[in-house]
Amino acid sequence: MKVLFFASDYKIGLSVLLVEQMNYLIKQPDIDFIAVAGEKEQTMGLSQKMDLNRIYLNRINGLDDHSNFLSLAKTLDVLINTNKCEFAHVQNNWQLLLVAYVKYIYRRNFKIIYTIHGFRHNQYFKSLIAKLLISIELLLFADIVFSPSSAVKEKFPLVKHKCMVLFLGVEGKYFFDSSPDFKQSHKNLIFAGQFRPGKNQKMIIRSVNLFIEKTGIRDFTLYLPGEGMLRNDCIKLVENLNLQEIIKFPGQLSREEIFDLYKKCQIAVIPTNYETFGHCIAEPFVMGLCVITRKVGIAKDLIKDGINGLIFVNADDLAVIFEKYLFCNDILETMSKQALKSKDTLHWDNISGDYVGSLKSSCT
Repeated sequence: MKVLFFASDYKIGLSVLLVEQMNYLIKQPDIDFIAVAGEKEQTMGLSQKMDLNRIYLNRINGLDDHSNFLSLAKTLDVLINTNKCEFAHVQNNWQLLLVAYVKYIYRRNFKIIYTIHGFRHNQYFKSLIAKLLISIELLLFADIVFSPSSAVKEKFPLVKHKCMVLFLGVEGKYFFDSSPDFKQSHKNLIFAGQFRPGKNQKMIIRSVNLFIEKTGIRDFTLYLPGEGMLRNDCIKLVENLNLQEIIKFPGQLSREEIFDLYKKCQIAVIPTNYETFGHCIAEPFVMGLCVITRKVGIAKDLIKDGINGLIFVNADDLAVIFEKYLFCNDILETMSKQALKSKDTLHWDNISGDYVGSLKSSCT
């Protein structure tokens, strides 16, 4: 099977996530990938990483700028036709329209795969419009739809007959060979996320304050790495509540730095309104941290409340969970061990096998 695989996204260019996915997919038997991307890269060194894994990258200038539609379509048609591609795997609506144009205007015989990465899910009214438009496009043009969580699949009932849940993976290089130390008295908590609407760092800060007001306990640290428009507001809130010694803002971290910070922690807290997948859930989960999360993204698929993690609804609820569990080492460790039993569900090796299996099934 030959797959034209879009490895970049709008404005970002060559994507860390998509390169990681490609690096595992390429190891699968009976499948060849023709990778395409614009001229940009999300971080330096991604194209070299593809070279090391012998993945040839076809650069198409302007692919991620959403302009020159007809010219891009013609370039893609040449690639698809020359390589006799049986599938084209797209990551956004612009890419979907490009390959749909090639398929139906140039009358090429290939199937279109679409992965749902987002739909303005933190903006209620915009998300309603986005879901409707995406559903119509997928209904008309897509043959296979991958949803990164069952929560996302439920948002697109019009295409449920062609949609399957296929998790995104966690990097094997860093995250799968570690487990936390629950014996130490001082607890370290973390939420890794950008400071923007919907991520809700203030909810954790308020929960921490409620917990301290009730118990007087201050022997723990909450790390909030990341950057974004709301970071200064969160820092001011922490200062106003006199929590500077407890809540730390490490800033934007590299993959190595975020991994090292996770290794210091025992608990991850995820307060977000919505996640399509949620690497902020998946990464600490495969490291055995006790994940305390709202029921968002992959949490619905992974977390069994009180067994391998904990579910909360709001700030008051989270404060109660802190009071009940924060220093119960045996319970936290038991939940950690339960989480580690299913960590391989999120390894790219297993996900890649499911990916290839779904393509083969579509050919029968």
